[in-house]
Amino acid sequence: MSFQPPSSSFPQQRNESSGGSRRQAFIEIPGYEIEREIGRGGMATVYLAIQQSLGRQVALKVLALEPDTDDDFSQRFNKEGRILAQLVHPNIVTIYDISMTDDHYFFSMEYLPGGTLKQRIRQGLSLESAVQITRSIAKALGYAHEKGVVHRDIKPFNILFRQDDTPILTDFGVARVAESKTINTIKGSTIGSPGYMSPEQARGEIATIQSDLYSLGVVVYEMLTGHPPYEADNAITIILKHLHDPIPKLPKGYFHFQPIIDKLLAKKSSDRYKNASEFLDAFDAAIPGSGIGSLPRVKAGLGSVNIAEFISEKFRALLDTNRKWRFAVLTTLIAIAVIVAAYSLKVKRPVKDADISRRPQLAEQTKEARREQEVSAALKRAKSQLQAKLLSGDSEDSAESLYRRVLKLEPGNVQALTGLQSIATEYEKQAQNRFDAGALQEGLNYVNQGLAVAPAHEGLMRLRREIERRFAEMKAEQTRQEEQRQRQLQAEQFLMQAQSSFREGAWEVTLAHIEQGLLAIPDHRDLLALREQVKVRLAEQVRQQAEAQRRREEEARRQAEIAEHQKAEQTRRLQEVEQYLGRALEDQRNGQYAAGLQQIEKSLALVPDHTQSIRLREEMRAQLAAEQKRQAEQAKREQNIAALLKQADAQWKTKQWVEPVGNNAVATYREVLKLDPDNAPARDGLGRIAQEYERQARQQRDAGALQESLTQIEKGLTVLPNHEGLAGLRQEVERGIAEAKAQQAREEERRLQADHFSTQAQSSFRQGALEEGLHQIEQGLTVLPSHPGLLTLREQVKAQLAEQARQEEMVQRRREEALWQAEEAERRRTEKAWQQAEAARRLKEADLYLTEALEKQRGGQYVEGLRQIEKGLALVPNHAELIRLRDEIGTQLAAEQKRQAEQAKREQKIAALLKQADVQWKRKQLTEPAGNNAEATYRQILELDAKNAPAQAGLDRIAQEYLQQARQRQSAGAFQESLKQIDKGLAVVPNQEELLRLHEEVRTQLSAEQRKLEQQRLDQQQHETKRQEQEQQKKLERQQKKQQRQEQQKEQEQQKRQQDQLRREQQRLEQQQRKQQRQEQQKKLEQQRQEEGQQQDQQRREQQHLEQQRQEQQKRIEQQRQEQQRPKQPQSETTIKPRVFGTF
Repeated sequence: MSFQPPSSSFPQQRNESSGGSRRQAFIEIPGYEIEREIGRGGMATVYLAIQQSLGRQVALKVLALEPDTDDDFSQRFNKEGRILAQLVHPNIVTIYDISMTDDHYFFSMEYLPGGTLKQRIRQGLSLESAVQITRSIAKALGYAHEKGVVHRDIKPFNILFRQDDTPILTDFGVARVAESKTINTIKGSTIGSPGYMSPEQARGEIATIQSDLYSLGVVVYEMLTGHPPYEADNAITIILKHLHDPIPKLPKGYFHFQPIIDKLLAKKSSDRYKNASEFLDAFDAAIPGSGIGSLPRVKAGLGSVNIAEFISEKFRALLDTNRKWRFAVLTTLIAIAVIVAAYSLKVKRPVKDADISRRPQLAEQTKEARREQEVSAALKRAKSQLQAKLLSGDSEDSAESLYRRVLKLEPGNVQALTGLQSIATEYEKQAQNRFDAGALQEGLNYVNQGLAVAPAHEGLMRLRREIERRFAEMKAEQTRQEEQRQRQLQAEQFLMQAQSSFREGAWEVTLAHIEQGLLAIPDHRDLLALREQVKVRLAEQVRQQAEAQRRREEEARRQAEIAEHQKAEQTRRLQEVEQYLGRALEDQRNGQYAAGLQQIEKSLALVPDHTQSIRLREEMRAQLAAEQKRQAEQAKREQNIAALLKQADAQWKTKQWVEPVGNNAVATYREVLKLDPDNAPARDGLGRIAQEYERQARQQRDAGALQESLTQIEKGLTVLPNHEGLAGLRQEVERGIAEAKAQQAREEERRLQADHFSTQAQSSFRQGALEEGLHQIEQGLTVLPSHPGLLTLREQVKAQLAEQARQEEMVQRRREEALWQAEEAERRRTEKAWQQAEAARRLKEADLYLTEALEKQRGGQYVEGLRQIEKGLALVPNHAELIRLRDEIGTQLAAEQKRQAEQAKREQKIAALLKQADVQWKRKQLTEPAGNNAEATYRQILELDAKNAPAQAGLDRIAQEYLQQARQRQSAGAFQESLKQIDKGLAVVPNQEELLRLHEEVRTQLSAEQRKLEQQRLDQQQHETKRQEQEQQKKLERQQKKQQRQEQQKEQEQQKRQQDQLRREQQRLEQQQRKQQRQEQQKKLEQQRQEEGQQQDQQRREQQHLEQQRQEQQKRIEQQRQEQQRPKQPQSETTIKPRVFGTF
């Protein structure tokens, strides 16, 4: 089938995913999961689906016809489906299931993902692919025809491909089972596609096997050429071309397929192939390489090959191209070869000096004589060929070729120029004869051949202008006749359609066809006569309709009087029923279902089939059962909660608060809250566990175990994440841990400073600077008084100083030098201490900058943090912590900038979506179409920002709009439409109170409206009973009228058969005329062939005569030459050199 844009849609159901997003909804077919739509046409829609029982992909074709359209269609549909399901062939689509639901008929068939033949034709097909596809589809058609099935719609759109490129014939939706009358086809209607429809289908006749073969021929032609054989701007013109236009020709490269196409596309079905098998045999025979279309090859004999070794290339070409001259030429050459050989063996003398000096002159004379001889021979031969009418062509022996050879040897030769003009004049005579005989194309061919010889020939140019003028006149006349024929065909087509509609009683349609036909031919007698008949029938129809209307009005008045009495009694009963129903509804609202059921039973005692009472009774019975079930479930839930609370208390006592997993008090309390979210004991139990963890955490905090305290806090927060006491305590403990870490860091810093002084003092001690070492020791002890190394070193230094004091008298002579050295050491020590103090100050300031940078980092002020780090590195360039923190903050700054950019982009997208939603709101695109509506846009915004107020307000506004529309429809009494609007609003905002309240109100009003409609239905049933009695009477009248129409139809069919017989007789006469014309043309061709044969015999005799003369002349020349070269002295034994032969 050809898939077209959808003109109608199937009922759709609303489907939503768990996330609230919408997706396209499809019809529901039991046993299949529909994924998407893959095609749609006028008769059906095709879906890609999953067959749930087997888990395989299938193509599901759902017919657009509903089951209740025709009572007999179900039986016909199933019967046709069973027949089509028997078509099991490798190149026919496999049908898995044929069934129907309450709403649809459907086919389940294999899924073909390889595309259509139409797509491959547009992409370009190779000859091999076209041949393979043709064979496969022809075999599939032959199989279907053997099963008695005629496809009736063969076209590239209905040929699909499997994944492995196997061509598959599909869409038997309009197929006809041979000798079956169950297909729903209107007589006179056309089935198929206009571009591929056979002539008999176009005429509304029954399609046959030959109809399918005709359509296959159109497809083959399109595969070979890339376009259909008949194309036009509208379907009617295409149909007319199929009916009357000649069969187009294939390109030259496919000439071997032309007979096949001619037979496939024959206008008469009897002229086509009998079946697909006969077509396949002819098709295989016509393929290149199978024996047809190959040209025979000519093989040269051994004798000709041996002689060719002694002659020039020009003579060898003459032997190959002019077979009729072969014998004469070979004879001459053999004679020349024998003479030359004899002469070379006989003449044996030395070459004189005089002969050598004369060689150039003799060669030039010989060349000139040979050229004159060749010109003379060519002129004679050309004259002979001109008389024999061998004027021009590819042959080198034609008169034109010979004259041009003369002009090449001797430019300006008068005889040759005159001969070319004679050739042109001869072509002019032949063209004039063909022109006078009416063969314009042949005459134009002769003119063109003559102008190719003499382009400026006035007679030929004049004649060509005359022929072109005659061609233009004929084309104009053909165009006028074609237009007249097209108008006649259109009028006949509309007449046939009008007659068909007239027989069916469709007077308005008939009149429309008649008017269209009269637009083509205003004075068409049959159309005018039929129009008068239609007008008479229309007038009679109007009169009958008026009479029927009067009778209906009288019957309606009588039925109204009867119904009035019945209505009064029914009203009284219904009033009592309404009272009972009111009490029952009151009991239902109060939950007193048993009392309400008693009231309903009383109402049903008055009106047993009262629909509202029956429905309410079933509803209250269900509610009573549901209430009893709910009470039982509530009692069971309370028992479970009591058992869980008891288990939780036992776990509390054994301190199984959060462990082991799955068997602890917290898990038990949470199970209770799942059953009853507001259960106070469970909530108190969780609070008690969290409070106990808080108490233990405070105890451990007071004991200094901060990390253990933090662990208890985390456990408590897993129980109650929002516990204020635990949250505050966690902050205190975390601050304590941070302070302890800072104190530890300060202690470590003091220890490092003391170690530094100890190292300096040890260095001074080793160097003998005891005072300086003692001073450094004292500085270190000032930083850390309990440093063991400094204390030990101080004792050693003091002991050494005492030893020096005891030896002071012994070194009195060197005191001054020692004093000077002491002063120098003191200066160095002071300078070094200053440097160390300065370094310590810089390090301290750098640490302050590090602290400030950390604070800025925690506050998210990354730029300020980097500034503080740069200041610290200016003081201490190699500060490791500052360098590490600089890299860390740089990374965080880049991440923050990226996050801000993404936030800005998200805000821009939200702004654009809000703008789009406003436009959709103004266009009333609230929830439709899918994917392009205000609700979907607002939900996209909420996916980006879940708390976006404008989006939430927009959804509320959509719900309010649907609320307003629902109220308007409620006011207008359209309760069903009002409920639809309410459902749409609740789909946007599910818990909107006004919509829920209005929903209940509209449902109540709808119930009242339905009760009213039920009463009207009862009234209509009574009226229908009366109407059926009248219909029975009218049926008898219609049967009588039907018999009259059948008699009229028989008369019209008799007239149509007579017209068809006249048309066939006319066609037979035309065929006889065409046959006579073909016979006359064949006679003329036979006479021409006989004349040409006689001319060829005459030319052959003349050629033989010329050859004899040439041989005699050559013999005389040879004798003269031998006499001239005869020696005057005795012969010498010397042999002539081979180059003498070359001179000869």
